[in-house]
Amino acid sequence: MEQTLEYSVLIDENGSVQSIVPMGKAAADYIEQINMPLVGEPFVSAVSNGKNPKIRVVLRPNGRVQTFLEESD
Repeated sequence: MEQTLEYSVLIDENGSVQSIVPMGKAAADYIEQINMPLVGEPFVSAVSNGKNPKIRVVLRPNGRVQTFLEESD
């Protein structure tokens, strides 16, 4: 991987992946190779506030992974 890949991951209240949106063409091209949990699979702990967090996942070519809370619905 030679490019930074970014994904927007929406989480449901039980902590499972609700949706994954690739941010850019490279992210879309590599989505099958990155081993991201599938929609419906557990990803994080359950959310206690009843909101659905959106997390930005950034995968860098050097192997570094960053996550950021984008917003809550």
